[in-house]
Amino acid sequence: MRTLSPLVTAMCAKTDHKELCESSIAQLPEEPPAQLDGAGVLQLAMNALHAKVVDAINVATDRMGVPSTDPLSKDAMNDCLQMYDDMKQNLDSAEELKRGDKDTAHTMLDSACTDVDTCDNGFLDWEGLKTLMADHDKVLADLSSNTLAIANAI
Repeated sequence: MRTLSPLVTAMCAKTDHKELCESSIAQLPEEPPAQLDGAGVLQLAMNALHAKVVDAINVATDRMGVPSTDPLSKDAMNDCLQMYDDMKQNLDSAEELKRGDKDTAHTMLDSACTDVDTCDNGFLDWEGLKTLMADHDKVLADLSSNTLAIANAI
């Protein structure tokens, strides 16, 4: 992991999940720009969330392919895959922040948080159905919360 700039550390301190904020940004493959501002930190946080969404899509796809996965779980996992795809689209739409449209960016980031909840609810709707994506959804929810906090701070 790379050393974070003081601005990243300061912006992550404004989130509810400071350590996750810092570690997820530090693990990104790309180098942060030399001249980093608040919008740049938000972009890094969104990139970290996007990477975890891609991870969740891969895991959900793998878990759906397991022969012992029951049909109700597969249906719920399919819903999760749709929600994860929505999250990716919402993160892409949040790029509006670069054009100065903070309201659109905030709405899209808030929608990403909702998508994670919708995935979990697909499992909770069926009594006794194990939430197969809870491990990933917790991280996605926390990272989504972090992006919102950073967006609100800039």
